[in-house]
Amino acid sequence: DVPPGWDALRTTPTGWTPMATMKQITEAEASGSVRKIYDEMIAHWGSVPNAYKVLANNPQVLKAAWENRMVQDTNQEVLDILSA
Repeated sequence: DVPPGWDALRTTPTGWTPMATMKQITEAEASGSVRKIYDEMIAHWGSVPNAYKVLANNPQVLKAAWENRMVQDTNQEVLDILSA
């Protein structure tokens, strides 16, 4: 039998296993600091990756993730220059 607390793993009569989902903040829904970060992502990548749309549920987490990514990209660019 399924251990306590693992009830979500039980298969339903239809054969589907229930799964938690998280709302994505779409580009149309974005405002304030989230909109600003989305605009930066679009300028950088051409779109907003889905993982970041989920992180946007908490603008501070989105900001931290984006800043961390920009540091990683900058570090990689420096390494590329040094190894050329």
